Amino acid sequence: MNIKEYLYRWIIVLLGLIGLVALFPSDFYHFRYYTYLSNFVVMYFYGYLVINNKPLWNFELRIMTGVTVAITLNFVIDNLLLLPQQTTHQIFQIRNLVMHEIVPLMVILD
Repeated sequence: MNIKEYLYRWIIVLLGLIGLVALFPSDFYHFRYYTYLSNFVVMYFYGYLVINNKPLWNFELRIMTGVTVAITLNFVIDNLLLLPQQTTHQIFQIRNLVMHEIVPLMVILD
C-alpha cells in the first residue's frame, strides 16, 4: 500500500470516529440504526487495513466489497428517501454530513 492510499484510509477512519463520537453521550441510542452500524463497520474494517498495511487477500477483498455495498446503500437511501424530509439544520449537522455523505463517498472512491 502506498503512502497516499494509507493516508486516505486513515482519514476515513478518523472521519468515521468523528461521526460516531458525535453520538455521545446523549444520542447513544442511535447506535442501533443501520447508518451508525454501517459506519462503525467501515471504521473498524478500514482501521484493520491501516494497521495491517499489506496487500489484500482474496478474502479481505470480499469483505471490502461487502463493506462498500453496505455504506453505498446507506448513501443512496439517505439521499433518495430521507434527505427530502430533513430540515436545513439537520442536513448540515457535522454528524449527518460525515455519516451520510463524506464517509460513504470516500469509501466508494477507494
